[in-house]
Amino acid sequence: MANSISTHINLVTNKFTNLSKKSWLLAVVSLVLFSTGASGFIKQSTEGLEAVGTPHFDSLKVAEDAVIPVSRKVYISDIKANFARDWMNTYRSDTTKHYRNKVLNDYSKALKAHLVDRLTLSGWDVVDTYENGALIVNAQIKDLFITGPEKLTREHVLVRNIGQSSIVINVEGADKQTMFEIEDRRDAGGLDSVFIETDNAMNYSWFSQLMKDWAGKFVIYLDMSTNKENS
Repeated sequence: MANSISTHINLVTNKFTNLSKKSWLLAVVSLVLFSTGASGFIKQSTEGLEAVGTPHFDSLKVAEDAVIPVSRKVYISDIKANFARDWMNTYRSDTTKHYRNKVLNDYSKALKAHLVDRLTLSGWDVVDTYENGALIVNAQIKDLFITGPEKLTREHVLVRNIGQSSIVINVEGADKQTMFEIEDRRDAGGLDSVFIETDNAMNYSWFSQLMKDWAGKFVIYLDMSTNKENS
């Protein structure tokens, strides 16, 4: 099983080498418990979520039972985003409501675009409106912290770290029950040894790259959990 999983992962992305075989095996044993039913669905267990070790996210929880479709259709629900409470306490009075809303909207769109790109690359049909039997992907950007936001004073901002963000993504199977859920928090990046001058474009670029990385890893797990060849 480990060899077939590694082969499948290499087809989806060339970025993953030196994977933890034990972690992958634990994930797949929990995720890939398939049997094909006459209704056209592959059936997997649905009694709650269980934590599984993973080298790629802070948390991975999988369902003992779920119902996932044979089709490769997936619908991405509206992506929500919010700033960290500490960030709001620090920067609310220094930033405009328009700026804050624009950032949350732009970052939500960026995450969705990366999810669509990676899903499409992996052979998924991403539908604009929910279709019966499609998987549902629910994603949320949480506790966004931008170290150098655009302030009312328009002052130049020097930072070593662009900021941090958390993400939660869960997948609902054909029965609308959660199949698995990931949570993760990461730095957006920066240059620890020197200060860099940041602005809206640079902040967006670094956070967009973080979301691209999350999207790529997420799709690998989605492929593993819905690929009959892994069973």
